[in-house]
Amino acid sequence: VYLLLAILVAISIWVFEDEFGDNGNPRETETTITDIPITYIGEENLADRGLMMLVEEDTDTTLDLTISGARRQVSFLGRDDLRVTVNLNSVDRAGIQSLTPTITSTDRHFSRDMVVSQSPSIATVNIKELNSKAVEIRCELVGNLAEGCSAGELVLSQTMLELRGQAEDIAPVAYAKVTLDIGENANETVTRK
Repeated sequence: VYLLLAILVAISIWVFEDEFGDNGNPRETETTITDIPITYIGEENLADRGLMMLVEEDTDTTLDLTISGARRQVSFLGRDDLRVTVNLNSVDRAGIQSLTPTITSTDRHFSRDMVVSQSPSIATVNIKELNSKAVEIRCELVGNLAEGCSAGELVLSQTMLELRGQAEDIAPVAYAKVTLDIGENANETVTRK
């Protein structure tokens, strides 16, 4: 009974100290949450302006955040509670862009005032020109016809394919190849998607 009472008193003192130990205010603590993924908003609209984002080169994909606040608030915040977004809707030219990230949280205790520092403070985004090129679609027929059957002309529903990307990536592509497998001993019209 005394042991249980001692534990209860110790917990009560600890909670009281945590809540009121800093001249009547809660004790402040600081923590760093690393590798919070950055979500880019408006990436799909870049193509309308002839642009594209390169994630592999010179584009920030995560952010580290140092937050400070009452222990009971800070200790429950994790990477899954925070959302970092960068809006690309104002981007209208190619090149390295510096954009301000917005930090929000699903946790009701989080406020922007709790942020002590963030790294990077400005998100770097690599924007390139989006090039397009139309290439012919060629079809290779695989399989064989049943005895006594003959094949008519192969008809494709689409004969051209538009490629989009960086000029150096799409320039080497001469055509797109699809394979139509009619199976063994085909004896009727074959349609494939």
